[in-house]
Amino acid sequence: MIYSFICGNYSTVNSVDTFLFSAQMLPRIMISGIFEHPKRTSPAGYLISYHAMHYYMYSGTVEIAGSVYPFSRGDITITPANTRSVYTLNESGRHICFHFSLPAGAVSLPFHIPAARIEPDIPARLKGILEICMPARNSAGSGTLNTAIASNMLHRCLLELAQCTLRDGDIENDFNKALRVLINYIELNLDKPMSVPDLCRVAGMSQNYLARRFRAVYGSTIKEYILSRRIERACYLLRNMNISIKEIAFQCGIANPQYFNKLFRSIKHVSPSKYRCNGD
Repeated sequence: MIYSFICGNYSTVNSVDTFLFSAQMLPRIMISGIFEHPKRTSPAGYLISYHAMHYYMYSGTVEIAGSVYPFSRGDITITPANTRSVYTLNESGRHICFHFSLPAGAVSLPFHIPAARIEPDIPARLKGILEICMPARNSAGSGTLNTAIASNMLHRCLLELAQCTLRDGDIENDFNKALRVLINYIELNLDKPMSVPDLCRVAGMSQNYLARRFRAVYGSTIKEYILSRRIERACYLLRNMNISIKEIAFQCGIANPQYFNKLFRSIKHVSPSKYRCNGD
């Protein structure tokens, strides 16, 4: 059964969120640049009136329209206008950003595009667009021409990204859909026990296949990923909630406070209580 929802540039088909844009109309770039972001273990939300394209030079997690997307260096995300995004960053770093307007159309892009599916020259071309958009390049009557060139280049990149996401065929698309279902399941159940066989059933994959593909995408085992997300949740609760460490351990799916303390120390190199006092 196919469930679909379409509103402006935002479409959901079979629970897969996509950005819809016109193949004929050109984008109008409103903001562009390379922006620095500090490490942010507590979520930070944004809501802007333009579409946003980000090319990341760091790793983290972004929630777009209620779906969670872990991203790595070299990944790209597209956030439709007036759609809330919430970031949790594993490390500090920079990203290339374009805020733009563009009418809806028949071309679709998933909200998250892994680096492995992006043509190698796309990052350099995005930096080239930034250079054209620089104020110093838009003086002495050249602004209108440079704006048109930048709009054409960004539109071309969007079209090629859409083509890249289709190139691997239905098997790859099905894997990405299943992986997103799995990641969302993990995020919603961090306070509960999760076994690998249970997660395989959620994803609809064999244990060996899921383990191999998961490591290829995220660079870690499923257990390592779940532990890292639980510790990041613990960090947020330690800094923002006035509840006991025992309760925090429980909310992070670790029933034994001593074991929680040991795991926390192994990753953050300080005890939970010291982390709370230091506000790291």
